Amino acid sequence: MNVSAAINFFSIRTASALETAVKNNVLHKDALSTAYFIRTFHEWFSLLSSKERKTSITKNNKETKYIFLENIINLIEETQFDKGWKPLNTGIIMATLSFIDICETLFLKFNYDFVLGHRFTQDALENIFSNIRLKAGRTPTSNQCLQALKGISVSQYLSDIDRSNYANDSDYFLLDFFQKKKPTQTHPTQDRKSTRLN
Repeated sequence: MNVSAAINFFSIRTASALETAVKNNVLHKDALSTAYFIRTFHEWFSLLSSKERKTSITKNNKETKYIFLENIINLIEETQFDKGWKPLNTGIIMATLSFIDICETLFLKFNYDFVLGHRFTQDALENIFSNIRLKAGRTPTSNQCLQALKGISVSQYLSDIDRSNYANDSDYFLLDFFQKKKPTQTHPTQDRKSTRLN
């Protein structure tokens, strides 16, 4: 499984290349259906892994996005990979339905303005595993895994893995920086000295 390779294949560039090849009579017109499929899934993946508000589901565009996601479900129900129904069909339908339900809950119950699909992926977790394997080997023991995880946490997880199987999760900090800092206290003798001088 290589997510990066899949993202590169299911891209606008691939679809455009197929359409150009058909236009120049290099490929048969049947390739246009493949280009359509690639474009559709590029849009689906971009929506479900959105990192910015402009590519995400918002309160204003949710109806349009829901129609698109329902069309994806209909497309997958009618699509046969190799010969017949595959777990891939079920996985895509379940992921799409779950995302619609999550968005509706966040919009209606918690009054969210938009939902970033990227926050529901496990890219961050998979990239931690990649870093652990880089530091401790392909099959680390529990002790090696713990030591590598400590090192990753201390180094703030700033390094990306070349040729990783997963997309960059864009999370740089594992430690909690949202804890309130304790106010610095002045020494009692310094306070006495300052009052004497005044």
